[in-house]
Amino acid sequence: MHPRPTAEFVVVHTLGSVPMKPKFDKCNIRLIKVPEPSARGQHQWVSSFLKLRIAELFDYDRVVYFDVDTYPLGNMDYLFDLADFPVEIAAPRAYWLKQPFVQSGGPMVVDPRNNFFDKHFKGVLDGRGGRWGGYASEMDWVNEAFRDSIVMLPGFNALLVGEWCNTDGIYRYWQKYFDKSSSWVMEHASLVHFIAEWKPWKITNKAALNRKCPGAQLGLLAVFEKWWNAEAAFCNK
Repeated sequence: MHPRPTAEFVVVHTLGSVPMKPKFDKCNIRLIKVPEPSARGQHQWVSSFLKLRIAELFDYDRVVYFDVDTYPLGNMDYLFDLADFPVEIAAPRAYWLKQPFVQSGGPMVVDPRNNFFDKHFKGVLDGRGGRWGGYASEMDWVNEAFRDSIVMLPGFNALLVGEWCNTDGIYRYWQKYFDKSSSWVMEHASLVHFIAEWKPWKITNKAALNRKCPGAQLGLLAVFEKWWNAEAAFCNK
């Protein structure tokens, strides 16, 4: 992924010190420490509201956000050109769920503006502690808070790794939709999302991946190898 020269890579975090910080510096990745959000999700999503802190990164006109369990497959510069007016929030359709519903794991577009932050984000991020309204995760809150105003992006922007696993419920979803091959889907997708039990830092080799999904399309191994190779390259810098 080679973004336009004016774009910066940023990691938002709450850590006292960031492991391997010199490697981030070498890759020109800006580390921005932010306060813990007041809202907390449930189960594995307990810290998921943290990502909404991007709404107060006022140094930037537009933020294109994606979770750490995603991997860019193509250039996403087109999202910077989504509109020539401020966009409070835009996110892809969660095509595997009942609609209308978006997913906020990325790519999610947010234009940091004081009025947007004060209107929608401040309460959930800086309000009183505890579970804010009992939401399981920030995705449920996003869909409720922006029910009538969110800009819904095509679901293909939120490609799930199960696209290439023959035992997954969304197997070949986009291959069938576009009537295209597995390789075409990978070549045209913006990113892939390693959701749920598909984390590439847990499934760390071909044998483990074969156990997870015997008989998968070659695309499954290909996207995992992209992650593994990128991780090795970064950690060995």
